[in-house]
Amino acid sequence: MIHVTATSPGMLDWEAEFDFDGIEKLNTPPVVEIDMDEIEGTYATWSSDSYSFSLSGTAIDPDGGEVILSATMCGETTTGFTTDGEAWTVSLSIAKCIADGLTYYDVVIRAEDSAGEWSLTGVIVGDPYGSDDTTPDITDDSSEEESGLPSIGIFATVISMLGAAVLLRRD
Repeated sequence: MIHVTATSPGMLDWEAEFDFDGIEKLNTPPVVEIDMDEIEGTYATWSSDSYSFSLSGTAIDPDGGEVILSATMCGETTTGFTTDGEAWTVSLSIAKCIADGLTYYDVVIRAEDSAGEWSLTGVIVGDPYGSDDTTPDITDDSSEEESGLPSIGIFATVISMLGAAVLLRRD
């Protein structure tokens, strides 16, 4: 409850009471960011064996609560984060991704605060030693029956049409 009084010469005194009972601040979801190496323009720091990489960043709860982090990549989830205040680091193995035949790894970081609010952020990490072929395989499902003229060719078609035109002019 807040009581306000206002007075001034030449005006009537003003008094009001404001009841803030039942008003509460809504929770704000955590903010999570992933650091990018400015020089290389990548998010990941690869291990020497090239079978895992590390990501780092910050996670902040605007309401001051604790933030619990998890990372999901290639269908596997890990909570093995190393934290120091707002800063975090996680190392992710690409073994499952390799078994699935992937060379690009979609990583989603989930941050959840103590009130249950959560937020997601993600990056795609390319394998620097994987295949550079990023074009999808294109398969042609059409058959010869579906494709216009069968093997006669455009040149033969034009000659046939000219011959027909000459024969029609004679009549």
